[in-house]
Amino acid sequence: MKRIFTLLALAAFTLPLLAQSPDLMSYQAVLRNAENNLITNQAVAVQISILQGTPNGTAVFTEVHTLNTNANGLISLVIGDGTGDDLSTVDWSGGPFFIKTETDPAGGSNYTISSTTQLLSVPYAKYADEAGNTFSGAYGDLTGAPTVVSAFTNDAGYLTSQLWSQDGSDLYFLGGNLGIGTSNPNYPLHINSGASDVWSMWQNTSTGSNSNDGLLFGIRNDFNTYMWNYEAGPIFFGTSGAQRMVIQADGDIAIGSHIPTVRLDVRGDTKFGMNGIAFTEMREITGTSNASGNSTTIALPSGYNEDNIRVLSAEINFMGARWVGLGSHYRAVPTTLYNVSYLLWGTNIHLYYPNEPDYHSRAYRILIMLVAP
Repeated sequence: MKRIFTLLALAAFTLPLLAQSPDLMSYQAVLRNAENNLITNQAVAVQISILQGTPNGTAVFTEVHTLNTNANGLISLVIGDGTGDDLSTVDWSGGPFFIKTETDPAGGSNYTISSTTQLLSVPYAKYADEAGNTFSGAYGDLTGAPTVVSAFTNDAGYLTSQLWSQDGSDLYFLGGNLGIGTSNPNYPLHINSGASDVWSMWQNTSTGSNSNDGLLFGIRNDFNTYMWNYEAGPIFFGTSGAQRMVIQADGDIAIGSHIPTVRLDVRGDTKFGMNGIAFTEMREITGTSNASGNSTTIALPSGYNEDNIRVLSAEINFMGARWVGLGSHYRAVPTTLYNVSYLLWGTNIHLYYPNEPDYHSRAYRILIMLVAP
């Protein structure tokens, strides 16, 4: 069953200047559904009754209107112009009177929701008819103008103040902070949920409107904070109009303006380290040892020297079958143990190994890191 809220209603006799006033009252209301959303551009049926004496009194007038809500959920009708009783038969001297509205949001006659509101004053235009008085025809000239008021919000844009202004469909104010849950906001938007967790949910027609749809921001009482994308899409971070980082839907992370190809994909210069020493990069030097002798001289990459380099490993492919590293000498049948070592000198690294054919013309690999300046 849909729940309808009548947010704003206004009723008044419409009066010409000279002729006798017609038995009509204007009425407007804003309609919402059970999800508290405006019912827009939809056919609805409204039954209007005027009750005498009490909110449950006898109906002295009843009529039905079938009409459409507008883009703001607003309906406008004229009481006395619907299908039903004659409004001129109401004796306004026998008040008080109450207006009862019953609505079928499907446009039929199944009036599931009703609302009753007191008519705060009798129609003064009718009193003028009976007294033989004339009236200027300007509604603002009435004293105690007849109105019907129910629960009121600004959904249709009727409310104005010194803070809020309206520009077309935009509502804004130009100064001060907005507080939700606090009367003393410290920021342009300040949300305070008291002792509860506080959340902000962002959704659209593509994400859906369930509690596990859209983008969630929040903080819990245990100080855990969240930026949570419920959808199967990435989260992008950027500055100066450019992408700086992205978290893909599968959890892969890229730092830089690219899509990650592994779990963590960093492009560009980096620094990492501890204990006061930071490193900006790691790289591998590869090549082939000399065809004779017991050493090979290798030029360091540009920017490296014996002061800012750290060698993590240096290895030669012994006999093309086994990698032999620092401080070791591999032989199928060990006899004498020889060392594989290196020497840093200026911008070169000298790789030493046994002067044996098994180490000649063999692949080598050296893993180095650069100390940050």
